[in-house]
Amino acid sequence: MWKLGKTPKKLIDATEISDKYVYRDNVFHVSELSYTCMYKIFYDRIEGKEFNKSGLWNIYRGIVFDRAITPLFDENELRVQMRVPNTDIIIRGKIDAVDYDENVIYEFKTVVSIKFVRKPYQHHTQQALFYLCNYDPNAVLKLVYVSMDGHKTFEFVGGRQNADAHMPDFVKKAKSLRKALRNKEAPEPQRASECNWCRYKEEGRCPIVKTRKRKK
Repeated sequence: MWKLGKTPKKLIDATEISDKYVYRDNVFHVSELSYTCMYKIFYDRIEGKEFNKSGLWNIYRGIVFDRAITPLFDENELRVQMRVPNTDIIIRGKIDAVDYDENVIYEFKTVVSIKFVRKPYQHHTQQALFYLCNYDPNAVLKLVYVSMDGHKTFEFVGGRQNADAHMPDFVKKAKSLRKALRNKEAPEPQRASECNWCRYKEEGRCPIVKTRKRKK
């Protein structure tokens, strides 16, 4: 027989999202701008992110893999940033790992199972290309998906020009979000893959995507 027990404190501590971090309206993380819908990002910043049990587990899983893998490389958690010309906007991010001998940038993503990953997810691609362009556009970029059942590696072969073509999109989103935060007016929502797990849709607060009523 089993009974419900207490969750280990170490797991709780590892998944706790600090509410002490203060966002700066002119500084954006590349992971925010890799998504399509700035309406969601706007309210995440205004109200703070909320995570269900599944979300907390995903965070914990990522922390475990990150601590095990990234220290194996020459450098990890390497900060890169881009200043948007003629504005006070800064876009930042951290490269997971760098291999200096091979001049390779690694971005690791944890997933439930690699059998579901047939190609890199769009928002992961955007994030990784930002690192490439703002670290060394001539480096090799590898996006590695890791799960309990293995790993799968994708190498970017699009060339520097293809990678650079993604940067204007980051600038456009950053300017849009900066203006929205300054004016305290949410940007227009957009349909995207993040609609599948968006709390604002589930809460019935999204103007364009409504939650389907469950059959009784």
